[in-house]
Amino acid sequence: DGKGWYQNYQGGAIIGTNQTGFWESKGKIRERWGQLKWQGGEMGYPTGPEVFDGKGWYQNYQGGAIIGTKSTGYWESRGGTRATWASLGYQGSKVGYPTGPEEYIGDQTWRQTYQNGTITFSNKTGGRFTHR
Repeated sequence: DGKGWYQNYQGGAIIGTNQTGFWESKGKIRERWGQLKWQGGEMGYPTGPEVFDGKGWYQNYQGGAIIGTKSTGYWESRGGTRATWASLGYQGSKVGYPTGPEEYIGDQTWRQTYQNGTITFSNKTGGRFTHR
């Protein structure tokens, strides 16, 4: 895209820009990033390494993060939905890990499912968590 560089390896790639730094890209996180149109999509470039939090993995990007576990799958986390999840304590909270993609449901509103419920975020009313 004329902004960054990458080099492929047997186990993935190293990719980045002078502004974001250069980071590994591999496995299920890389697979989801590819589904989201790589650096040309809403996630942009990675901004840090893959991190294991004790149960799952995440990697931060210019547009949010991709996070998950083997059992939940790996999903994007961004925008107001992510901000709401952060305010609740991320994956270490009662919410848990995301279990599906963030979906636009209309009228400036997004929804994402998690292990223990759903976060809905509206530009008009803010975010809320509904427990299962």
